Amino acid sequence: MSPAAPPAPPTQVGGQSSRAGVPGRPTAAPSNRSRSSGHRPPAYTRERTVASRRDPRPWDSTSRDIPFAEPGLRGPLFHYGGTSMRSGAEHSGPYAVIDFETTGLSARRDRIVEVAIARVDASGRIEDEFATLINPEGRDVGPTFIHGITNAQVERAPTFADVAPELLCRLSGAVVVAHNATFEEAFLAAELKRAGLEVPRLPALCTLWLGRQTFTTPNYKLGTLARAAGVPLVDKHAALGDVRAVCALLPQMTRQLRTPVLFSCVPMSWTSRNAQPLPLVTRAVALRKGSDGWMHSLMARLPVTGIAPHSASAEAYLDALTEVLSDGKITGEEAKVLAYLAGSAGMGGEQVLDSTSASWIAFRLPRSTMTFSPPPKSANSSPQPRL
Repeated sequence: MSPAAPPAPPTQVGGQSSRAGVPGRPTAAPSNRSRSSGHRPPAYTRERTVASRRDPRPWDSTSRDIPFAEPGLRGPLFHYGGTSMRSGAEHSGPYAVIDFETTGLSARRDRIVEVAIARVDASGRIEDEFATLINPEGRDVGPTFIHGITNAQVERAPTFADVAPELLCRLSGAVVVAHNATFEEAFLAAELKRAGLEVPRLPALCTLWLGRQTFTTPNYKLGTLARAAGVPLVDKHAALGDVRAVCALLPQMTRQLRTPVLFSCVPMSWTSRNAQPLPLVTRAVALRKGSDGWMHSLMARLPVTGIAPHSASAEAYLDALTEVLSDGKITGEEAKVLAYLAGSAGMGGEQVLDSTSASWIAFRLPRSTMTFSPPPKSANSSPQPRL
């Protein structure tokens, strides 16, 4: 859950600002500061000038002034690359696209309640996905009306410290990518510090900055850029939905750059991961029957992989699926119940597919009831049933 991106400059030529004072560089509008709660949300500073880039100023995750990412900026965890770097190396992949939903806007006081990460190649093909709700350890989940997450949903979810090794393994060897990346960076740095984990500074790229260089849109919010590029964003404000949209936008943006993106630090290496499967809690939101059916929508909204369905929660899902399939069809309300139960069990699209296929065989449903179509995201996944 990132703060809104700044509005576009008054005039645009080829995605570049013509505002006087700093030719070719857009200037971020300051965020509105809410004083009603007694705590002011973080403010975003104006982008630094070319002259100040010679002496980049690090900032930390507890600072109230969070700068927008630009080439050369050093944060508490990331060192940002870009096309104006004076030296550095190109990176041809993989990239690790991240997004978090949080209890609020302050990395010092608020907590992460959902994480999603996808490793993609330079063409935007998703190689691996990981997503789960996060237990904020006694903290209220915050604005449910924005992210749709309730306190009840996170009760059985892992803590950030539980999932940190899995996240760091997926960041290993990759350039980190996020939209409005300094916001995600501040929360990631704060959560790693709470977990007692230290990692070297990571190369990073911000698609908000990239959008300013390559799009001429009224603003550079993720939803606006996605619409302009023809990229679906069906589950906005779900971490996995935002990650998938950034994955699709990234190659479109980089192809339009006239000079290569350079990074001044190398990706880290991390090999330690969880020895036992994590008790993940996934979620599928914004279900739509469409032309492919409810089950196709459910599986498409879940991460590609989750945990094996062996817990009591998974048994509850399988029992419900058996009951639903008894009449050979699935209604919208039944699909929502199945989505909730599958998420509570930490299942991913592949696990739901396997369970549904097994039930289809058990009931000997006719082909007219369940057909197969290719998955929308992963080229290596099995065909998905349509109900």
